[in-house]
Amino acid sequence: MTRYLKIGAAVLAAAMLAGCTTSDLTPEEDRIVQSADVVSRGTPPLTAAEISIYLTDSTLSHVGEKRLWHVYIGPDGGLYGLAKSQDGATERNRGQWSVRDNGTGGGLLCRQWERDWGSGMMGCATVYRFGNEYVFIPEGVVEKPEDGIRRTRSPGDSQRVI
Repeated sequence: MTRYLKIGAAVLAAAMLAGCTTSDLTPEEDRIVQSADVVSRGTPPLTAAEISIYLTDSTLSHVGEKRLWHVYIGPDGGLYGLAKSQDGATERNRGQWSVRDNGTGGGLLCRQWERDWGSGMMGCATVYRFGNEYVFIPEGVVEKPEDGIRRTRSPGDSQRVI
């Protein structure tokens, strides 16, 4: 009889855990993160494999000083951008993205736009994850992590960027 009670308790516990709808167990105070906090907290960057898993076929969004940005990261290596300014004007761009190892176990998300954005040059960033937000610190930035950009992620082309 005791054996059946233990099995029943295990089944009940598994059922209760399965009913949880969120996988983000980050404490609330750790969800509110400034880009500069990434370095000071010693947060590990995403690996190249994690960047591919989390960001492929997703839209990253952030609010800049004068624009709202949406970037779709396509599974085919295509990169598609949509910028909306305060006056309602929109601008679209496309390019290519890739992931590479930074040599210390972390990964870098690299991108190159076809027109204007990023001065047409290849740029890479280290990526950190905080719940549904991602912080991108441009490659080579050590002294000024406040230059990092926080983005929210949504699955697929949720903002109709393409």
